[in-house]
Amino acid sequence: MKIAIVGGGIGGLVTAFMAVDAGHEVTLFEKDRIGAGASGKALGVLVPVTGLDRPIDRLQRAGIAAWPGFAERLADITGVKVETFWREWPEQRQQVRLPLVFDVLKMAIEALGGVVKEGFEVESPSLLKNDFDKVVLASGLGNAVLCGAAMKVSAGVACRMKGKLDTLIAGDNLFICPDWDGTVVAGSVNWEMDQAGNGHVPPEKLAELLTRIEKLVPELELVESWVGYRPVEVPRLPLVRNLGDGLHAVAGLGKIGIGVSPMIWEHCL
Repeated sequence: MKIAIVGGGIGGLVTAFMAVDAGHEVTLFEKDRIGAGASGKALGVLVPVTGLDRPIDRLQRAGIAAWPGFAERLADITGVKVETFWREWPEQRQQVRLPLVFDVLKMAIEALGGVVKEGFEVESPSLLKNDFDKVVLASGLGNAVLCGAAMKVSAGVACRMKGKLDTLIAGDNLFICPDWDGTVVAGSVNWEMDQAGNGHVPPEKLAELLTRIEKLVPELELVESWVGYRPVEVPRLPLVRNLGDGLHAVAGLGKIGIGVSPMIWEHCL
């Protein structure tokens, strides 16, 4: 089967890899560069967001449970050592290294014969119908234009800090985690918006985040901060919607995108 994936964030990349690994002919289209959107602003921490038992919560837990084997498969195909882009912390918590995991996924897709086209904008999925049997829209906020998905924006401030931390701290919607380069990443303070902002970090949101961090690890010092704009569909929709005629749309995944990404492909079958 010939499959087009529109969107080079974590959802699109993982879906493209799993499709090509299953023997399909896959082309991924990304209008900018892989990982340029909301996925690239994440911390890479894989921890269930809630203890609830909704379908999306179960999918996230299943996706996180799939990551160890998934990471090993990527390492086998690419030759990149798994410990350079994925690791496990106590209590079954995990972390992927951004942006390296995007590069590893691209390498794996191409190693299996898939095609990744960066800097290629798809203005309408109808333009792909003649060349592909299935089109999967995994474009985050871009799905609002591509298929009319009703989106809200979940903005989140995160930061990088210097100092020593030996393990991941997670709780009450706050994650503080050592990064591979010896720094510490932390986030996030979240709020909803009707549309994405200009990338400016609101001082009051950063101050709120730093105050929360200081209560737990007071010796950390700020290096840089950033804001990400994650897509959230309103109301919450199934993980993947079949829009008919071979077209599928991946829901706006908010802060659970990396964790749930291994589950997307099976919902496109």
